[in-house]
Amino acid sequence: MNIAVKDRIFIKLFYLLNIIVPIVIGGAFYYVSLPNVRFVRIIDHFLPRVVLWKYHEELWIIKLFRNYALDMLWAYALVFAVYLVLGSNTALWKVLTGVFFFSVMMESLQVSPAIRGTFDVWDLVAEIFAEIIAVIIIKKRIILRGGTREYEKNV
Repeated sequence: MNIAVKDRIFIKLFYLLNIIVPIVIGGAFYYVSLPNVRFVRIIDHFLPRVVLWKYHEELWIIKLFRNYALDMLWAYALVFAVYLVLGSNTALWKVLTGVFFFSVMMESLQVSPAIRGTFDVWDLVAEIFAEIIAVIIIKKRIILRGGTREYEKNV
């Protein structure tokens, strides 16, 4: 295998890990601590429950993680997924804009009776923060690989 092929594989692996790891961490937290979440009930239907962690909801770190960090993990992974799907020729500001509007739409859907949830502006703040971090990491990765694409020079 030549170096260019290995490099492309390594780059794809980098993006895939930045998608999979946050989703696995968030999913694991849901699975061990929140048995009433829909996807956890689906898993429980097929597999016996192994662990149920009883945590203290009043601890500030648990509240912070439960209320905002999980949303941040999903938003972070979404930026990498969109960038991976659209390809490296896509301007990062376009990825960020699209993902941000998607986040606003998903948060707004929680107001409707069809989706159980509560609209929270702070969720959006946490999500945009995570999305910006993801874009910065992608941008740093591009620079480290030796290239600023022509259309990103003004970004």
